[in-house]
Amino acid sequence: MLNDDTGTATYLLHALLTCPLKEIARPMDDFDAWRNVRETAGQDWAQPIERCVWGGLQCDRLAWAFFTGYQEAIRSLFPVLPSTTICAMAITEAGGNHPRDIQTFIVPADHGYRLNGEKRFITGGTHADRLFVAASTGIKDGLNWIRMVRVDRNAAGLTVVSMPPLPFIPEIAHGAVLFKDVFVPSEQVMEEDGYTGMIKPFRTIEDLHVTGAVLGYLLGIARRFGWPAEIVEQVSLLIVAVCALARQDPMSPATHVAAGGLFRQFEALIEMIDPLWARTDPETARRWERDKPVLTVADRARKARLEATRSHYGI
Repeated sequence: MLNDDTGTATYLLHALLTCPLKEIARPMDDFDAWRNVRETAGQDWAQPIERCVWGGLQCDRLAWAFFTGYQEAIRSLFPVLPSTTICAMAITEAGGNHPRDIQTFIVPADHGYRLNGEKRFITGGTHADRLFVAASTGIKDGLNWIRMVRVDRNAAGLTVVSMPPLPFIPEIAHGAVLFKDVFVPSEQVMEEDGYTGMIKPFRTIEDLHVTGAVLGYLLGIARRFGWPAEIVEQVSLLIVAVCALARQDPMSPATHVAAGGLFRQFEALIEMIDPLWARTDPETARRWERDKPVLTVADRARKARLEATRSHYGI
């Protein structure tokens, strides 16, 4: 394992390119199978972005690569999390995910806080051991002030409700969560502003880590099915780029400009490989065709952030 940022990306890439084929695309028919592989794979890598690229290589389908990237994105935001804990971000409500839409609230009580409200469309909500919940502390100066709250799945007053599977990545269970007078110790309420300090940067962190995991998955596909060397080289370049960007300040306008270029190249790669899925087995091709819409879910928000960044630089 290397900790030197200047050498880690190429060291990781070397490991990805020389990993024995039998260790690529491990069978993952359900959540438990994915979790078993995840708990043993990637622990030698120091950074979340490295673990998610390596984890993507181990996945047998896009759904689990996506979930691997999502988990490591949360660990990038909260570095002290135990490596085996499955987590989820609980932000969206019936009205949306903007601060003005957040009605879930916390109030001081019992030498801590009480949490009440409801969250929806939580990625991996029914799988999660721990939730990071966006909660309002009230209106101040005309703004809804948000704090992030850490809540364990087994907390009294917390109820998880399964939601119908999406048409893509159906293996990843989405859920709604109800909070009724859930006691939260003071140390589980994050001190910084929940919106500018956590929710906003997480959007970029998640985009980069999920992209990294998907690139790891695609490199595994390219190696398993003998895709052209030019594709392997293009995927390799993007892996090195995403590893570099994931180490930068996610709120920096310069990071957003560079990420815009990365995502443009990633979109071009997805188009370029479209005919190559015919070289894979039918089940692998079917799952890719079913699941690839997940790659465009965040496009509108991502492009809006990029437009704002372009205006910042006058480009």
